[in-house]
Amino acid sequence: MNENVFQSSSLLLSIWRDINAACFNSELHEPVIGWIDLSDEEEGSEPYGMYVPRAGSIGISARFRSTVEAEEKALSEHADTVGPSKIDKAKSMPQSPAVELVYRLVMHETAHQASHQLGGISGGHGEPFLAQARRISQAMNLPEPTLKDLDQWPTVTPFVVQLMREGKLE
Repeated sequence: MNENVFQSSSLLLSIWRDINAACFNSELHEPVIGWIDLSDEEEGSEPYGMYVPRAGSIGISARFRSTVEAEEKALSEHADTVGPSKIDKAKSMPQSPAVELVYRLVMHETAHQASHQLGGISGGHGEPFLAQARRISQAMNLPEPTLKDLDQWPTVTPFVVQLMREGKLE
């Protein structure tokens, strides 16, 4: 990843650590994780995230950064000092749609990472990825994915879909 377009993020790392602990018993190697400018991609096909095995890194589209950071700040200002974990917050995100979306993007890219680190398979949405996606889904009490919907797994709530269509999550 180009250093000029990649910015590490303690927020994304915190989300990843929660997912790794809850779903993989902290087995995965900590990646370099951050916001990445993916706008160079063909119009309309910009990915929202990526896992790069050779670099051991996860990038989440920078288009969501400012909205997520603002929502996360608002959540933390209203949370109890002991409050629920980020995972618990992620399970009830309608009040914070951008954070919900990013949690789910990190889950998706973490499944790619797990497929690579635990199964030696890089890329794609085949059976090895499906196994890791199911592992995460079970731990997070999400609907289990199928092979036909893996590229869109884990799905976000209809509320978030509507906001994305309206361009309100950028």
